[in-house]
Amino acid sequence: MEAMSEEQFNEIATRERGQLMKSALGMLGDEELAADAVQEALVNLWLFRDRMDTNRPASPLLSTILRNICLMYLRNRKRRQPHIGLESIPPSQLHIAVTASDNPQQDLEARERAEAVRQALARLSPPHQAVLQMHYSAGLSIQQIANIRNATTAAVKQMLLRARTALRAEIERRNP
Repeated sequence: MEAMSEEQFNEIATRERGQLMKSALGMLGDEELAADAVQEALVNLWLFRDRMDTNRPASPLLSTILRNICLMYLRNRKRRQPHIGLESIPPSQLHIAVTASDNPQQDLEARERAEAVRQALARLSPPHQAVLQMHYSAGLSIQQIANIRNATTAAVKQMLLRARTALRAEIERRNP
């Protein structure tokens, strides 16, 4: 049996991603969680590539993997204890360090950038606000955040990536 090539995997991932996303979204009801589940299913397929018969369609296997991941997410959601996060800290009270320089113009621009970040952060979803605040304001590691949120480190990294992307887009939208 021949292992799946990277090209074959990419073709399958591209072809199946939309349907997988619809299925995950239907089960989980949360777009970010569904995207994480699809990503995890594709990673599992990649890890399973050397034991997979490339002559058989990958769709049934991917659907099963995804369904199991979604069920695991749903079980974890039910067991999840309320976590202690930083969602309760309003972005307006978030301290963003601005170092003083000898140039008043640079100081003013730095304060304006800090205010733009605070305002953009206030417009993000509470989970994105929380993960950014925990990592950057409280200085928590990825592992610590994963423990607090009862999530995997990969999920926290993905959430941080999405939160930073959303924050950047929000800042650019308001301050071109």
